[in-house]
Amino acid sequence: MESPSQYFKSIGDDGFLLSFVILGVFSILTFNTSGVAITKFINALARSLCDVSRTVLIWLVGIIVTVTVGESNPIYKWEAVNIGQIIVQLVGFLGIIAGNVVYNNVLQF
Repeated sequence: MESPSQYFKSIGDDGFLLSFVILGVFSILTFNTSGVAITKFINALARSLCDVSRTVLIWLVGIIVTVTVGESNPIYKWEAVNIGQIIVQLVGFLGIIAGNVVYNNVLQF
């Protein structure tokens, strides 16, 4: 069970953790601000595709870290590197992209 009091105590006790929380807040702020600008000046499809791209990039970084550093240090095994699981995840990402493209009438059936 998660405990908000434990969360805030952990952040207060560990400056390193606090710096990552602050970095995370600014990361979300930057993403949302740029998302609003993309939607305003380009369109919602571009924002949707940027969101999917971000997810895929983070996933790829996780795989790279797992394959390189994770081989010698189990703390850095962030992703499953079983080929079957990777294929299922790729199919899922392609489904999300296809759904965005169809929803925004780029492809019509």
